[in-house]
Amino acid sequence: MHDSSDSLGSVLFDFADQLMVDLEAGRVQPLAHYLARFPGHEESVAREYLAITSAGANATLVGVAASAGVERCIGPYRLVDLLGRGGQGAVYRARDTRLQRTVALKVLDVPVASVSETRRNRFRREAEIVSRLDHPNICTVLDADLDCATPYIAMRFVEGETLAALLTREESGGEGASTSDASRLLAPRGALELAVTLSFFERVARALHAAHETGVIHRDVKPGNLMVSKDGAPVVLDFGL
Repeated sequence: MHDSSDSLGSVLFDFADQLMVDLEAGRVQPLAHYLARFPGHEESVAREYLAITSAGANATLVGVAASAGVERCIGPYRLVDLLGRGGQGAVYRARDTRLQRTVALKVLDVPVASVSETRRNRFRREAEIVSRLDHPNICTVLDADLDCATPYIAMRFVEGETLAALLTREESGGEGASTSDASRLLAPRGALELAVTLSFFERVARALHAAHETGVIHRDVKPGNLMVSKDGAPVVLDFGL
């Protein structure tokens, strides 16, 4: 029997959070493992398990369609191309068809068809709170909603690369690695480069402090969530999670 109570919604959110952590770490367990961890909700947990573990394939199909030039929309956003993919979803360059602006659209691999309306409203309310963060080094959340059962978050589009991507190129010895931004940031040579490094991470810390002052905690600060913009400024990503 389908239970749409807020209690069930809390269980499903806890389950989905654990499953996404396992997906990102490459250690997804058999369904029986999660049924044992969340007793009393076997039918709903099984349904969400199947939906989430198949969502990666669905997101891949969306990316293929976008790359092939086939128009695909999530909410009011027309997908342009796939920017990247992680354990929690895919990020697309997208076009806001209402305001004709480019955004970074994160489509989460967590269907919420079985979650109560109360929890859905909480998702929207928390997204609204995050969208009020106003700091030059925080990637602004512009919109967050559901397309049928698929949550999405629209964010300011930032030209540049994540610090993780720069580090990967540096470690692999790719073209220009010895003089890359990552090299100057994490292995500064001389007082000038050291000042640039200190300034970069001070700006990150000040952005996080500004968020904390409003009661918002990031929970996942890492190189993959620090964008280095075209002008070398840091931009903290994924407050919208």
